[in-house]
Amino acid sequence: MSGCRSELVPSTARASENIRSEVQRTWRIHGETSVASTWDGETKITDVFVVDVHGRDVGESIGNISRTLRSKGWHIVEERPGEWIKAEKDEVVLTAEPIELASNDGVMDEPDYAEVINRARREGSSERFIVLEIEAADAWM
Repeated sequence: MSGCRSELVPSTARASENIRSEVQRTWRIHGETSVASTWDGETKITDVFVVDVHGRDVGESIGNISRTLRSKGWHIVEERPGEWIKAEKDEVVLTAEPIELASNDGVMDEPDYAEVINRARREGSSERFIVLEIEAADAWM
């Protein structure tokens, strides 16, 4: 039997409800949406949250996120201190970056994503808002 993966078993990968709920309980959410991408029969759903971490600047806000993630059992796998973080827990990947960096992502072409980012920008100081993206770690692997 030959064929690509999409011909065999289409699937959907998304972070668990427990992880999404943890994010919602941990931070003040200013906006949220999800973005679905499909490749070779697998749909990856990325949940996006704009959170307020009350930092005086981007560096402090990212530092606050890093400390909170570590206290909740997340493993920081990559980071550029003061700029962005990538963490893993329970087969989920979380990326945290300032709203200004997220605004430069190609996903801004997604109307719901763009609306969540733009609404947060209108609400307050960009230094306070961090964009969290969470997705299943094994998506497209």
